[in-house]
Amino acid sequence: MVPRRCWIHHSVLVPALLMISAANRADNAPKPALLRLSDKLMEGYKKGVRPVLDWRQTTTVLIDVMVYAILGVDEKNQVLTTYIWYRQFWVDEFLKWNPKEYENVTQISIPTEKIWVPDILINEL
Repeated sequence: MVPRRCWIHHSVLVPALLMISAANRADNAPKPALLRLSDKLMEGYKKGVRPVLDWRQTTTVLIDVMVYAILGVDEKNQVLTTYIWYRQFWVDEFLKWNPKEYENVTQISIPTEKIWVPDILINEL
């Protein structure tokens, strides 16, 4: 009796092994510095907690206000309707890192939906 070769078996196994080894190579590739930094900063971050290491410390929030446009003036009722732009600045003590560990990255953009933001409402100027 002549031994049979199972070519189908090998043709199925080889591509599967190649796909697995290619996937392993992609997983072993180092993550870009910004991605590693973002992952590290967001790990365990709680946006509902004021970002201070000592809860007794205040959080100073600086605000820039710029009148972009005057939309209306009601002299009789003394109402001025404006369109303003404002920016807020504060220190988030939970979002600090050593730039040397992340290819000297010194700035990163994180969506405000993911971080603590001061509750500031401007009623009148």
